[in-house]
Parts: sequence; structure tokens; C-alpha cells
Amino acid sequence: MQEIKKVAILNGGALGAAYASKFIDASEFETVLIAGGAVYGMDKLLYAISIGIDALRDKNRVTFTNPGKIIFGEAVNAELGQNVRRLQMAFDQAGIAHETPADMRRMMWWKFMINVGVNQAAAVMRAPFGVFQSSTDAQFLMEALMREVIEVARASEVNLSAQDLDDWYGILKTLSADGKPSMLQDIEAGRKTEVEIFGGKMVALGERLGIPTPVNQIVLHTIRVLESAPA
Repeated sequence: MQEIKKVAILNGGALGAAYASKFIDASEFETVLIAGGAVYGMDKLLYAISIGIDALRDKNRVTFTNPGKIIFGEAVNAELGQNVRRLQMAFDQAGIAHETPADMRRMMWWKFMINVGVNQAAAVMRAPFGVFQSSTDAQFLMEALMREVIEVARASEVNLSAQDLDDWYGILKTLSADGKPSMLQDIEAGRKTEVEIFGGKMVALGERLGIPTPVNQIVLHTIRVLESAPA
């Protein structure tokens, strides 16, 4: 098996491919991890998410207590393809925690559910992870946002369930109480947030599928106001 020398990992979900076309020449890399195959083709692409990271960004400095792990693979991983096996080997050699699930599409919806819930709720309440670990009121809003994702996912033939909420709580409790989701950090820094690819996307999907998303609609407009009038 050929050893991988260079890997490009492009975060940002739906924004990954757009950023890639501007800043990354994929011809230099054996494997590229982004959220969609439109830019470079599926022969170089593996789907990927990161989970369990509690990093805080302060200008050009990043601190964390939990580095999390990368979950990656092809859309279906009943049998591991060569690119997946090569990247597993590279991550093992580099000491990077990783996992390859059988159904990567479902895992990407699960991460979308998490982002829609905790990122948006944290932004409107200015609440770090510790609040969601202890406050049932904060958990109520987070779960309400996530349950709308579950309904939209089911209508899209993706089997998310209430168990996926429980799985998220297992990760949430490992994060630093002082850690903050990225959208909260953006609000505090006066930066543009990802609300359009979280709440905005949820509202659009709900309208297309005929599924009400009232909580996401309210939070979407709230965060838009926070973006336009930073503290």
C-alpha cells in the first residue's frame, strides 16, 4: 500500500469546497477531505467531520483541553477503500485520533444536528459549554433546535433519532466548561457567523420538505440581528 505523504483537511462543512477552490491546489495532495466533491472529484475526496474539540481562538492563538477526533470515510464504508485505509495509516502514524463509520452520510447529518443545536443556542445565550452541561433551560433550547434537524433528516431518508441526542451529551460532558462553540466566539469577536449554513439551511430545507422549523426560524433572525449590531 502506498504511503500518503500529504493530506489536505478542509473544515467548514458546506463552505469547504468554496474555500478550497480559492486557496488550495489539490494537485499537491494525495487525499483531500472536504464536504463535497464538486471541486476536485470523488477520486480525491473523503467525507470528514471533527468532533469533541473545545478550542478557543484569540487572534492568532488557539488553546484547547480536548483535541477531539476526526471521523472520516467514503459515503458508505462497509468495505474500506484504499484511500480510507491509507489515511487511517497516516493518522495512526501521526497520533491523530480517528474513526471510520459504516454510514458517513448519517454521521455528517449528526454533526449538522450538533452544530444547529449547540452553536446557535450558545450564540443567542452567550453561553459556554459549561452552561449546556448543567442548565436544563439551555439544554431545552439546544434540543429543540436539534429535534427539528432530526425531523428534516428523517424526511431526507437519514435515520437520526433521540438516541443521537444522548450520544451528543456523552461528548458534551468531556468538553471544558469554559470552552465556547465557534459561533459564540464569532459573535463575541464581531465576526460573521455560520448561521446561514445552520439555521438558514434548516429553514430552507423545512420549506422544501414541508416540515415546520419554528425554533430555527426564530434563532436565525435573532443571530442575524446580533451580527448586524455587535456589542
